[in-house]
Amino acid sequence: MNRVPSEILNEIAKRPMRSEAMRALFQMSEDEKAQHLAAEYQFLTQTADVDGLAALAYQELGPLLAENEAISRYLVRSGRQELRSCLPEITSVKEALLYARAEWPLLEGKALRQLADLLAVV
Repeated sequence: MNRVPSEILNEIAKRPMRSEAMRALFQMSEDEKAQHLAAEYQFLTQTADVDGLAALAYQELGPLLAENEAISRYLVRSGRQELRSCLPEITSVKEALLYARAEWPLLEGKALRQLADLLAVV
């Protein structure tokens, strides 16, 4: 999600989405998104006592899980299937955790459980 240019996320946000909070995130400019993610990371790691790697994985996977249908609709309608590598289809917490383990091999134990808990409320 963080590897996707704001212009593409803005296009996805023009279509029906499940969450207004995610729509707002998808509509942010690069600078706004960077500021939002930095503040969210700080909150997660310092206030909520979430492991740093779990927080980073959540920031990447949470929006993909929350808006998987909107993302898939956009990719199909736009014909932009080449974006699937940076916008993988994540349809469940279990799938997100499998993806997280592949992307972040050091994510394990308590951090993996924290990620699962964060994703469960997306």
